[in-house]
Amino acid sequence: MTQYCKLGDKPKVIYRKNGASEDNVFYANVSPIDVTVVPYENPNLPNQMYAWNFSTALNPRTTLEQMPFRAIGKLTDFKVTGLINTDTVNGVQIGNWSCQFKDGNGSLIAGSAVGYHPNDPPTLAKILIPNPDSPSDICKLQIKDTNGNLLFTASGKCPILYKVACGDCPDESHKCTHNKYPGYCCVPCKQTGDRLKNLANKVGR
Repeated sequence: MTQYCKLGDKPKVIYRKNGASEDNVFYANVSPIDVTVVPYENPNLPNQMYAWNFSTALNPRTTLEQMPFRAIGKLTDFKVTGLINTDTVNGVQIGNWSCQFKDGNGSLIAGSAVGYHPNDPPTLAKILIPNPDSPSDICKLQIKDTNGNLLFTASGKCPILYKVACGDCPDESHKCTHNKYPGYCCVPCKQTGDRLKNLANKVGR
C-alpha cells in the first residue's frame, strides 16, 4: 500500500482503466488514504466462460474438477430460494436447499445443494476459464483508510493508472480558473513547461 495526503486534506483519486477514454474520480471523505492496484482474482466478467457449482461447508466446491457445470458470465442474482427437506445422518442434521442464478444471457439456472442444517446454505462457486484467444488480465483499484477499512474499489482491464490530489490538483500540475464546473482545471506542469519552451524558441528566432 502507498499512503497519500495528510490529516485534514480532502483527497481525490483520479484513475483510468486500460482502454477507457476518460478519467474517473473518487472523492475520499477521510485522510490519509492508502491506494493500491492489485490483480483481480476470478473476476465476474461478461461473455466469458465459467465453471461453477453450488458450494457448502459440508460439500465445498473449490477446484475445477468439483465444478463440472459451465455458464457464460456475467453471473448475477444468486439466491437461495428455499429449504427442500432435511435429514439426519449419523446424528448430524443435513439440509437440502434449492438455489438459482442468472447467466450472462439472462437465463435462469437452478439447482440444489446439501449442507449442515440450519446454518450452511449454498453459495455460488465459480472459476473463470482462461480464453487464450481473448486474455483478460483484470486489476482492482482499492482505496482504504489508515485502519484498513475499504472506502472504494473499481475493477477493469490492467493496467489501471491513477494519481492522487490532496488539494484541488495532483502533484506536478497547477490550478487554472475555468468557466465550467468545478470552476478550475488542472494543467500538468510539464505540458506548460513545454509550451513555454516552444514559445521562447519562437521568440528567439
